[in-house]
Order: sequence, then C-alpha cells, then structure tokens
Amino acid sequence: MKTLVLPLLLLPFLFTACTSMEEKRDSRMQSALAAEKAGDCAAARKEALEATELDPLFADAHLVLARCAVKEDRIQDAAASFAKVLELKPDSVEALTGASRAALLAEDADKASAYAEKALTIGGETQELNLLRAAVFIQRRDFAAALPLFEKAVEKAPNNEEAVTGLTSAYINTGERQKALDLLKNSLEKMPQSPALLALLLTLSLQDNDLEAAKGYVQRLLPLRPEDPALILQLSGIHFLEGRQEESRAVLTGFLKKIPASEQVRIRLAEMDAEQGEFDRALTTLGEAPAQSGLIRLTRASVLGRSGRTSEAESLLRELLADPSATAEAVEARLGLVEIALESGRVEEAEKELSLLLEKDPQNDDALFLRGRIYFSMGRFADAVSDFTKVTELDENDLDAALALADAYNASRNPERAEAIISDVIKRAPKFALAYTTLANLYMMGQKPDAALMTLDIGKKELPQDPTLPVLQADILASQKRYAEARSILEGLARQEAYREGARMRLAAISGAAGEHSRAGDAYALILKDNPDNLAAAEGRMRALIAAKKEKEALAFAEKRQKERPTDPRAAYMTGEAALANKDNAKAETAFLRALELAPGWDQPLTVLAQYYTATQRIEKAMELARNSMSKAPEVPGPAIVLAMLQEEKGDLDGAEATYRAILVNDPEVYLAANNLAFLLS
Repeated sequence: MKTLVLPLLLLPFLFTACTSMEEKRDSRMQSALAAEKAGDCAAARKEALEATELDPLFADAHLVLARCAVKEDRIQDAAASFAKVLELKPDSVEALTGASRAALLAEDADKASAYAEKALTIGGETQELNLLRAAVFIQRRDFAAALPLFEKAVEKAPNNEEAVTGLTSAYINTGERQKALDLLKNSLEKMPQSPALLALLLTLSLQDNDLEAAKGYVQRLLPLRPEDPALILQLSGIHFLEGRQEESRAVLTGFLKKIPASEQVRIRLAEMDAEQGEFDRALTTLGEAPAQSGLIRLTRASVLGRSGRTSEAESLLRELLADPSATAEAVEARLGLVEIALESGRVEEAEKELSLLLEKDPQNDDALFLRGRIYFSMGRFADAVSDFTKVTELDENDLDAALALADAYNASRNPERAEAIISDVIKRAPKFALAYTTLANLYMMGQKPDAALMTLDIGKKELPQDPTLPVLQADILASQKRYAEARSILEGLARQEAYREGARMRLAAISGAAGEHSRAGDAYALILKDNPDNLAAAEGRMRALIAAKKEKEALAFAEKRQKERPTDPRAAYMTGEAALANKDNAKAETAFLRALELAPGWDQPLTVLAQYYTATQRIEKAMELARNSMSKAPEVPGPAIVLAMLQEEKGDLDGAEATYRAILVNDPEVYLAANNLAFLLS
C-alpha cells in the first residue's frame, strides 16, 4: 500500500489559503456586527450571509442573521437561523434564548418553554429568561404561574417595559385590576414617554368608559406615534362617543390629508358617513383612495348594499370573487353575498353558500356564526347551538358567540343552560355591558323582573358610565308601571350632557305610557328647546298634545313648525296629521299634498290621501296622484304599489297584476309587491 505524501512545498500555500479565507470571513463578520450595531439590518444581513458562504459552519454569522430576522419580524427565518446556531453550538445560551422567543412569537408555547428551561439549566437565571418563562405561562393562560415571575422581574428592573406590561396582564387576568392600574400609573411616572404603558392605560380607560382619561392618553401618545392610524381611530371614536360627530369626522379627514394612503382611516370615515345616511359622501371618500385595493372595494360594496343599491353591491362582490389578485378578500366577499341574500329574504341561498364555504374551511368562525344566526332565525335551534358551540370552541374569548349560544339555548327551552353561559361571560368579562343586558332580558322572558333589575344593578357598579344599563333598567321599571323609579333613573342620566337628549326622550315616552300626556308634551318641548331639529321630539309633542285633548294647540304647533321649515316634508305631514285630529279635512288634504310635493316618492302621505279620496268616492283622483308620484320618483316602488292597490280596489285586476309585475321586473326584491301579486293571483 502506497502512502500519500504531499510535497512539502505545497503546505505553505494551503496554510496561506486557509488564513485568507478566515481573514475574509472575520472581516465580513466585523462589518456585519458594525452594521447591526448601527441599526442597518439589511447591510448586516448581507455581510453575515457572505460570511456563511465563506464558512457555512460559522455559528456567529448565523447568530447575526437570527437577530436581524427578529428585528425585522421575520419569525420563521429567525427560528431557522437560531436552530442552525444550535446545531453548531448546542449550549449557546443566546441562541436558546432567541429560539425560545421566536417560538413564543410563533405561538408554540411548548417549544418556547423547552428552549427557555435548557438555557436556564446551562446559563442560570437571567431577567430575560424569567420574562420568557412568564410569557410562556401567559400564552398558556396560566396567569397565576406567570405572576411571581413578572413580580420578580419588576422588582429587579422597575423600568423594564416588558416586565411592567406583563405583570399588568397577569394582575388583570387574576382579578386584581386595581393593582394593574396602580402599577401602570406608578410606572408611567418613571417612564412618562412609554408608548406601551400609555397604550395599556388607554385601553383600560376605554373599558371603563372613562372618555376624558382615554382622550388624555391618546393626546400623550400622538406626539410619540404621529402616523399611527390606530390612535387616530381611537381619538375619533372617543369624540363620537362624546356626541361630537363633526370633530370625530374632522380628526379622520385631517389625518387623510397628511397620509391619504391610510386605508383603515379612509374606511372608518366612509363607514361613519354611511352610518349617518351620507352614502354618496362615503362612496366619494372610498373613490379617492390612492389604490382601489380589495379592502376598499369590499367597503364600497358594503356602502352600496346599505344604501339600497344591492344589485351594484352584489355585482362588485362577484367581481372580487373572480379577481385572482383579491384572494385575501375572497372569504369576506362571499360572506357579503350571504348578507345580501339574507337581507333579500333568500335564506336558503345564504345557508347553501355558507355550507359550501364551510366545506372548504370548516373552522371559519365568521361563517359558522352567520350560519348559526340563520338557523336561529329559521327556528332550527339545535343546529344554531351546534354552530355557536363550534365558534366558542375555536375562540373561547368570542363573547358575542357565547351570548348567541345562550340565546339559542334559551330558545331551545333550556334557560338554565343559557343563564349559566351568560353568568360565565360576566365572570370572565365583568366590563362587558351586553352580557348584563342579555341576562336581564333572559330574566324578563322568564317573568323575573326583580332578577333582571338586580342584574342591571350589578352591571351599573362595574360600568358606572355605561348608559345602556340604566336605560334598560328604566324600561323594565316602566313596563312594571313603576314610573317614579324609572323617572328617577332617567333624570340622573339626563344630568350627563352626553346622554341628556336620549334620556329626556325616554322620560317623555314614560309620561305618555303613564297617561300623563301633558307632562309628556312638556318633556318633548324641553328637548326641542335645546335641539329644534329633533324630528322625533316634534312628532312626540304633537301626538302628546292630541292625546291630551289639546288638538288646536297641536295644530298650531305643527303649522308653526311647517312655516319655519317650508321645504321639510315631515313638517307638512305633521300639519296634516294634526289637521285630521281637528277634523279639518281640507287643511289635512292641503298639508299631505304639500308633503307629497316635497317628497314625491314618499308613500306615507300618498297612502293617506289615497284612502281619503277612495272614501270620498274620488278613486280616479287617487290613481292620478299615484301616477304623478311614479313619474316624479320612478326609482321608488311605493307609489306604484299604491296604484296597484287602487286598481284592485276599483276591480281592475288585470291592471293591478300588470303594475305589480312591472315593479318586480324593475326590482325583484320588492317583497310587498311580490306578496300582493301572489295574493291577487290566488
């Protein structure tokens, strides 16, 4: 056997080559570390990659890649790089700690715990490891186990944001909310510019409905995060809850002038306009978006649907479904089509669409929840229970689904199970107002008004600023004819500016229900003094005066309002209603004709006039009036329906059938026309 002998002359060359490679590798590594220190992760990543190309087993370079991936939120890449380091250096505490954090971010608590415990065994206890172990317990929802670790971390480093926010979470979830608040406020004194602490205090203030405090925290956060759309949305929401809608809108429009590409803010502005019936303005806002993304188009479809333009909305949603670039919005588009089908009464079609969706994605909680609602509306309560149960299993924190499940059990004649579910929701989320109102309504259905009132009392202690609980309490008391107690609650609410008008409206309604019509009229007058444009209060005052046998005063009030608002069809209609109460048919006719002139498609005055003309043997005049309204407002089906009914009254069944069919050709979703046609044909 021959022995391989290298020429001695080659050895210096091999040594020189190795040294050169190591020098290049180390040079790249130094550049990577310098770039990393300067915060330039892109440059650090480039240099570290070149170092690993020179030496694939160079653990330190893989560690730089891992750290950069964490900073850039590339969690999977970070996990892979930390794993590579651990292959090369199994006892690297830094890699074990980093791998634990990456696993935690990927919501793999078991892997995160294993890495952290190994790092603890090798390197001993550190602040970072304690925080990681505590965070693992938080992810497992074992808050009691997390608590001492966070307390220890805060004791060692009271200015550590992660420790303070973690301990806050542990306190809240172990029922020690006041401790959480005290900790946050004390920590904020030491770290007044901490966005994390301010954000947590903002969240807690909003949960407590303390709008003034919440607004203060937002205003402190804005200079720290001036381009954060979430803060702008919160500030706008606070103004909206305060009843300052114009300021709420101005906050959003001001932000869009600076950052027009902010989709979240643009969508909220459009939704706000749509909520106030300003559909054209909402569509304009969406149309001005720099990019017509899938999300913008989805919102546009929603606004179109809410404005009654369902065929356009449906068409847009189907376009989204067919668009391969809008795959992320496909499920929402499908759910939008389901909503349209439901609103159009096509329940079976909606159920079929949802079932097809769930075949592909059986864990889609939105689809399950929607199908549960459909089953509930169809009276299929066992199926509703099944779907709502699946939603709560997929997300135990979905409190809306839990309350829907309770409603389904109650409808299934299992109020005990319903009560247990709602009580559990209240125990888990004592600041969730809807849980108290749902339980109170459950008790009312079971003829237990005292239990309902007691539930609302408990809720009011938890949520002293929430108006829905005292309002429902007042309604229950009024239904029990306990008017004095109901008034006392509402009078207290009326002393708060934000809820004054709504509380006064209910006080007036309670006076009317108690037969105290003069008192009701005075209450409506007080509302109108502060807000003359409140139409419901104006109509309430007029009807209260009529009920109090003050017909002439009611007519004078209505005529004065019509004179002040000569172009308001509702004011003219009120005059007609008051004139009828005064048996002044001529004046009533003039007023109703004026209302119809101002709003040609409005079927309410047209119907009253048609009934009047028919009763006075002037059906042809009624039909002429209906045709005139149709010509002025062809897009509205109301006048055509009135004409068809007049044709039936006259005995012209063929004419009525033709009119109904013409309505349905124009819009198949006019169900009153479809129902009347079916009755006529039968």
